[in-house]
Amino acid sequence: VYLKNGLKEEDFITYLFSQIDKERIGSLTYSNIVKYLGTTNSYIKNIKSNINILVITDTFCKDSATTMPFLMKLSELNSKIHVNFLKKEGNEELLQELSGECRIPTIIKLDEKKQMKGKYIEFPQVVREKINGKNEEERKAIVEEVRSGKYNDEIQKEIIKLILK
Repeated sequence: VYLKNGLKEEDFITYLFSQIDKERIGSLTYSNIVKYLGTTNSYIKNIKSNINILVITDTFCKDSATTMPFLMKLSELNSKIHVNFLKKEGNEELLQELSGECRIPTIIKLDEKKQMKGKYIEFPQVVREKINGKNEEERKAIVEEVRSGKYNDEIQKEIIKLILK
C-alpha cells in the first residue's frame, strides 16, 4: 500500500476530541472500555504479533469523531496495535481499491504483506442495514443517532472483531 497525504496522529486526535462532547469522552475511559471488553480484554492485551490498522478519513468527519476514540483506546491497551491515518483527499483511488467504496471513516486491517484482512466502513453493519432504503430525512435521523452514541456498542463490537480477525 502506497501511503501519501498522511495525517499526523496527534493533530487528528486533537481534532477528534474537539468534536466530541465531554459526556461521550467520559464514556470512553480505560476502565469503561475494559469493563465493556470483558474477556475480550485479555485477547487484546495478549496480542503478540503486529496488528496494522489503516484509517482513511478527514478532519471534518463527524463519524470519525464518533468511532476513532474507541479504536485509539484499544491501541493503548496493546502496543502491537498500530494505527495509521490517511486523508481521504488525494487517496480516493486507494480507498475505492481497498474498500470498494469511497466513504469515511474506513478502517482497514492489513496483514504483514499489506493485504486487507478486514474492514469497517463508515458505520456498523446494523446501521448500514437500517439506513438502506430509507429516505434522506430518515437517514439523517439515523446518522444523528449514531453520532449521539446510540450505536456505540455496535461500533465497539465491530472494531474489536476487526482487530481480533
